[in-house]
Amino acid sequence: ITNHGRVSGDNFPDELTDDPGTAADDDGTVTPVTASPNVGITKADTLLIDADSNGAPSPGDTIGYTVEITNSGNQAATSLGFNDTPDANSALVVGSVSTTVGTVTTGNTGGDASLAVDVGGLAGGGTTATISFNVVIDDPLAAGVTRVSNQGVLIQPGLPNTPTDDPSTPAPEDATETPLSANPDLVLGKAVTLATDADGDGQFSPGDTLLYTLTISNNGNQNAANVSVADTPDSDTQLEVGSVATSAGSIKLGNTTGNATVQADIGTLNGGGGTATVTYRTTVINPLPGSSTSAVNQALVTADGLAPVPSDDPSTVTGDDPTSRPLVGSPAI
Repeated sequence: ITNHGRVSGDNFPDELTDDPGTAADDDGTVTPVTASPNVGITKADTLLIDADSNGAPSPGDTIGYTVEITNSGNQAATSLGFNDTPDANSALVVGSVSTTVGTVTTGNTGGDASLAVDVGGLAGGGTTATISFNVVIDDPLAAGVTRVSNQGVLIQPGLPNTPTDDPSTPAPEDATETPLSANPDLVLGKAVTLATDADGDGQFSPGDTLLYTLTISNNGNQNAANVSVADTPDSDTQLEVGSVATSAGSIKLGNTTGNATVQADIGTLNGGGGTATVTYRTTVINPLPGSSTSAVNQALVTADGLAPVPSDDPSTVTGDDPTSRPLVGSPAI
């Protein structure tokens, strides 16, 4: 700050004040001032819409983010900006971006996947600009995802970008992470029909061909990874090698000479009702051993992070029960 006074009177010329701390004559008094902006940025999350009413952030829910940019310095900040791209497992709610200072430049137009705000100037002394926006968590959620993480950046001319800080943790400049409640839920149904009635009696009997249909469903809100289904035909039947088919993935066992079991590697099965179907045929042994009265077997489906799930016979009211059919025929003596 520079200050220069003037002394005037009737009987002498005007005299300018002089700074005695310098050698110059009649110079203004200059007082150096230490002043600078000090801008910080935080980002908090909240469960805004609990779509499934489970009380926790989960697929299909809406998360609200609140970003606060505060200038605690003793000088105004100028030309501030803010950019943010939501986590890849969530989607920006277009039109939800707002700011108390400046202008939203990206985020409220159809097709926008990220947001940008031109904050502009921000006075010192604790002045705050608040930016808010919403995202929807992917439903179903990708396999293995347990949280969404989001971090925006504050842009200041002449300074490195400053990442947002999660105010709920002691760590500085850390991303705002939202733990998610999400799981795959696999169900395996196994039905059997008479594909070829060799003796025309309308019953499961020696020499007949049976068609098994395994339906794997994911009723959870998250995709299941590395889904695989395995089955071993009843000992009174023989696998028809080459008959195994799947609607998704690939056949691991069952279509090569010498195979006696079935395995299909489905891969990823989407949540929210994703399904895959595996079929195969067996032939009832002819003649049938005297102790044999039924064909019974049960498949298993496995996936990363899940306990094996046994198949269920959809023709009965019992849950997770083996698929069983009576065998009718004259036993071998």
